[in-house]
Formats: sequence, structure tokens, C-alpha cells
Amino acid sequence: MFQEFLSDLKYGLRTFGKRPLFTIVAIGTLAIGIGATTTMFSVMDRVLLHHLPFPRSTELVTIWKSQPGSSWTAGLRWNEFLAGIRNWNSPAT
Repeated sequence: MFQEFLSDLKYGLRTFGKRPLFTIVAIGTLAIGIGATTTMFSVMDRVLLHHLPFPRSTELVTIWKSQPGSSWTAGLRWNEFLAGIRNWNSPAT
């Protein structure tokens, strides 16, 4: 089994050597995809799971929704929004 893996690895390296443009595009695509995913999850982790580095950071943001042509508005504080997201997948009790 290990011998088959080495054989496949050698074949893959030979193929990459024969087609350098394909190799560059494949490695570049993987690098951009991995970098974008890592960046996205790092930002989401910092924003959604940790408090912002400000005093009373849970009161910094308010999300508002309004109906066009009406005086109706509804608001949600940032900490209430985050609590809803954190409890979204938790089982009902």
C-alpha cells in the first residue's frame, strides 16, 4: 500500500513537472482558497466569539430594521444578537 502511494506521488510530481502552468494555477488556487478561508474564520471568530477591545463593547452596535414609508422600527442590541446566534444551534429545553 505504501509502495502504491509512492508510485502515485512520483507520477503526480512528474505530471506537475511536465505542465508548469497548471502547477502554478493549482498551487495558486489552493493558496488563495486556504488564505481566504483562514481569514474569514479568524474574523468571524474574533467578532462573534470575543468581545471587542472597547469598554462596554456589547453596547457599541445596535441593529435596526425599519419599514419604508412607515414609522415602524425594531432594534436589537449587539449582545442580544450574539446571544441569539450562540443559542441558535443549541437544543431546545
